[in-house]
Amino acid sequence: MARISDGALLFLLCMLGANTSAWSGGPGAFRVDPDSRTVRVRTEVPNADGRLKPDMFANVEITTDVASNAISVLQSAVLDDGGKSFVFVAEDNGYKKRQVQTGIKTGDRVEIVDGVKAGDRVVIKGNYLLLQQSKPEQ
Repeated sequence: MARISDGALLFLLCMLGANTSAWSGGPGAFRVDPDSRTVRVRTEVPNADGRLKPDMFANVEITTDVASNAISVLQSAVLDDGGKSFVFVAEDNGYKKRQVQTGIKTGDRVEIVDGVKAGDRVVIKGNYLLLQQSKPEQ
């Protein structure tokens, strides 16, 4: 778990059902309470259907470190197979299944920490079909 220091630059991503809201702030924008190690955030979230009620809680992801040179792909490009994350990369005259290690998820993108390199052509549509075709017939 990362340590958050007072005055740190924070990126917040809050997911409430299908709604996602994101915020960022510089030093002083969010104050970390040293006793409870919490951050108070006030935001507006679309609630046309009335499912959200006052004083409800939300799961919030706090990103404390962002690499400007990170490799990221659409989250839909990453598939789970047996509890491991994979992508398909175009190689020669076909596609190769590669295991990847994912990192920070932001919006519809996910950081790839290991498994692909800059310039690799990652399949973003039709990858589920490739996954099914890569499995031995049973």
